[in-house]
Amino acid sequence: AASASHGVPRPNGKIAVVTGINGYVASVLGHDLLFKGYKIRGTVRSLACSQALADGAYRPFGAQFKLVQVPDVLAPRAFDDAVKGERRAADGERGIHHVASPANPNLTTVEAVVHVAVQGTKNVLQAVRNAAGAQLEALVVTSSITAIMNGSRTPPTPDQLYYASKVAAEQAVWRWREALHTRSSRKTCEP
Repeated sequence: AASASHGVPRPNGKIAVVTGINGYVASVLGHDLLFKGYKIRGTVRSLACSQALADGAYRPFGAQFKLVQVPDVLAPRAFDDAVKGERRAADGERGIHHVASPANPNLTTVEAVVHVAVQGTKNVLQAVRNAAGAQLEALVVTSSITAIMNGSRTPPTPDQLYYASKVAAEQAVWRWREALHTRSSRKTCEP
């Protein structure tokens, strides 16, 4: 049911965390979730560089959208605040969509691409353990079709770094789940 202003739907009582909300895939995902009534916490490395999103396409949603700065995805507990948020019963169920990944053609080393993708993913997974709580309904990690098609070459050439980062980050998710011996809802998707 949409409200009268701007065709913005009424909140559904659920929260979604979307990492890398200022990237193309994550920003479209966040917009879709907002239109489904979710409250969104979107992580970004820089609030200043991401304000255009809040002031632009997401503006009609007002308080339903919040930017959370995570300046260093490699820092221990980097995503805890975004995942934890406010601890109130009104927070509703949560979903975490990990979309952030280094996708910059100027990054040309395994350290800058693969290591960052894997450690950033591990830090999101650690935040799930540390801070998500019982309200976590689902964890979705966005991989890439490239992980299926091209990512197995070792060592990767500079033009294969993105593929390799997606393979390695997805493998980290599978190892995490196996280590926890959990059947919790966890999905990877390969757009």
